[in-house]
Amino acid sequence: MCSFGDANYAYLATDNNNKEIVIIDISGSSPTEAGNFNAPGVTSGTSIATGASIGFMTSGNTLYSFDLSSRNGSRSQVGSLSIAGIGKKLVLRGNYLYAVTDSDTTQLHIVDVSNPANMSIIGQASVAGSAGVDVFMNADSSRAYLVTTNSPTMPEFFVIDTSIKTGDRPTLGTYNTGEMNPTGVTAVSGNKAIIVGTGGQEYQVVRLTTESTPAYCGGLDIDSGIRGLASVLEADQDVFTYIITGDASSELKIISGDPGSGVATAGTYESSTFDAVYTVAFNRFRVHATQPAGTSITYQVAVSPAISGSCTGASFSYVGPDGSGSTFFSADTNPIPFITAGAYENPGQCFRYKAYFSTSDVSITPIFSDITINYSP
Repeated sequence: MCSFGDANYAYLATDNNNKEIVIIDISGSSPTEAGNFNAPGVTSGTSIATGASIGFMTSGNTLYSFDLSSRNGSRSQVGSLSIAGIGKKLVLRGNYLYAVTDSDTTQLHIVDVSNPANMSIIGQASVAGSAGVDVFMNADSSRAYLVTTNSPTMPEFFVIDTSIKTGDRPTLGTYNTGEMNPTGVTAVSGNKAIIVGTGGQEYQVVRLTTESTPAYCGGLDIDSGIRGLASVLEADQDVFTYIITGDASSELKIISGDPGSGVATAGTYESSTFDAVYTVAFNRFRVHATQPAGTSITYQVAVSPAISGSCTGASFSYVGPDGSGSTFFSADTNPIPFITAGAYENPGQCFRYKAYFSTSDVSITPIFSDITINYSP
């Protein structure tokens, strides 16, 4: 059973064969049942996702869409679609539905739901792992973080490229959870994913800085096992993970990230001063950087004359490709402007640069590795 909520309603997938989906009105202090959806046959609901006026659920090997123009009463079926296995998790993003199945050959479907009455599978991921369990989609849906059931010979965590929605989607990286049998996954700030489950170490944090080689960076033992999780990023960038456990005395536990582990969506790095010893012409610079989808790095440079032969106390004015402070370099290799404008003066002796970082997804950050500066007498 699982649930999905919006501001006034919660949606429960249940094992009640007369109403596999139950709609709960949570707008008041006493939640009440408002409506339901009864899937055909004698079956149980296994996952649920909702949009503004349409709902989606899985029952057995079938994906159903149902009417949510109202939340009250019995809701009618709109469409249905066969999938590779029992549905385990649904994530709705725009016109695409990401459906995890317990198949060990096709663990993830990408479904076009632009017409809920005629849904179609347009893409899929077949990973080298066991049955699918859960998935987390990043902010722009370009990455799927998938977990599968435990395998003694194969990994359980997969980074999947979903930037293109059609066809077979490639696996970019994998991670082995050891003896843990995963039950859920989420991604949090700082290029990290959290995987939870039963057995082994039940709470594992994985670093995603290099997508091809996800790496363990911490964890907790929750011996009663973890059944599910959700993460919350607060306005001050503090991260909390809420986990459902098998502990009879404290079924819900709240885990805080390390103090200061929050991450902003934008930031600036300013270099130290490079002293060329003499007045030189700074010609161009080249950078090495990694920019995952949804992130960017731009640059500005500053050249200044020395003061009595020293860069100590020199003033720096940062400019972009047109020599103004309102433009930014974005290419890997860039010419440096030969101009004099205020405190900017090239040729000069003293050089600095700034790198400006931004991301639309707090789980992914750009990485600046190094810079090479070309200059001549």
